Amino acid sequence: MTNHKAVRATSKVGKGEKKRVLLLGGAREAVFRCVNELAIIARSHAMEVMVIVPATQANRNIGYFDIVQACSEMNFKCAQLDVDEDIYVVAKRFDPQIILSVIYPKRIRNEVLALCPDAVNFHPSLLPKHRGCFTQFWAVFHGDTHAGVTCHRMVERFDEGRIIKAASCKLDEIKETAHSLNRKLLRCFEELFSDVVLLWLNEGLPTGLEQPKNFDEHPYH
Repeated sequence: MTNHKAVRATSKVGKGEKKRVLLLGGAREAVFRCVNELAIIARSHAMEVMVIVPATQANRNIGYFDIVQACSEMNFKCAQLDVDEDIYVVAKRFDPQIILSVIYPKRIRNEVLALCPDAVNFHPSLLPKHRGCFTQFWAVFHGDTHAGVTCHRMVERFDEGRIIKAASCKLDEIKETAHSLNRKLLRCFEELFSDVVLLWLNEGLPTGLEQPKNFDEHPYH
């Protein structure tokens, strides 16, 4: 982690009770980087963090080991869960003040989203383009010049909530692949995730900009 991230995370020391942050994540490397960003921010802001990741047998043994270990070292709570009811019970008990979704592979039920006023998702495209899955492939396939990550409020329909903020990167028009673009998007995740969490801590999140309704021009993949 670079030093400028640590400096940027010291803009204001949180006061009073700890802020409760719930992170639900799926894509291992993106989640790991976001957990590290929370650890940096927690040096200057009073936060209590709960991380929920999937709990399939393969993931329990291999896929999320580094995230579980990192959470333990950072004094963050971590749970590996698959059953919706279990996720709701754990989330309700934690009583989050913000919910952050990072490429989470399951639909987050409405009763979980209703636990707090701020529930946002970090989606790996510049919405409303490339809603859905495999966004890196579709950006390259369609010859996009730019891609990125969008933070938007979560609503019942996937990837259609109001946009809070986005971070973008440029595609190489000749050599770009889905794999190389994914590496660029990981850096976007780090930058945007930290900026959004700090914005929430220091000023509060805005309502966000409503997405254009021309979803027919931007089909869900």
